Amino acid sequence: MVKHLNRRVLSVTYDVHSKPYRSHTESKLVLSLITLFKIFILSLEIPE
Repeated sequence: MVKHLNRRVLSVTYDVHSKPYRSHTESKLVLSLITLFKIFILSLEIPE
């Protein structure tokens, strides 16, 4: 499950980097959201 999510995030990250965004701010926002999502996934992977 988590591995699948991780793969999804990676593909989305790739999309963000490869597609030209309308504005610099928009791409920054998307990248920060992805970063937050990655951190969330990492926290899920770490056992309590």
